[in-house]
Amino acid sequence: MLSSLKEHHEYGEYAGDLLKNGYEKPRKGVDAGDHPPITPVRAAKPGELGDRERQVYEYITCTFLACISKDARYSGIRTELLIGGEEKFKIKGQVLQDSGFLDIMPW
Repeated sequence: MLSSLKEHHEYGEYAGDLLKNGYEKPRKGVDAGDHPPITPVRAAKPGELGDRERQVYEYITCTFLACISKDARYSGIRTELLIGGEEKFKIKGQVLQDSGFLDIMPW
């Protein structure tokens, strides 16, 4: 499937990078044997799909590519500030270290 998507006008570069640099095997889930996972069957050409069909195709394709992409990695940050000896503020947040699958599926 990745080889087919390599020719896609929108996702081709991402699929090509996965083929070149390696992709991840899904780590979770259960194969019930009833059907394979939902994946795009081929690369759609521009103008080939209507608006609704294109939205479904994009969702399926992005989800497929995200599932075999590297994990996103964050670093946690926490700090406490004491201002004027009386006011205490706590701040915590995250900094993105490696965007992984977020490159293809940002939502």
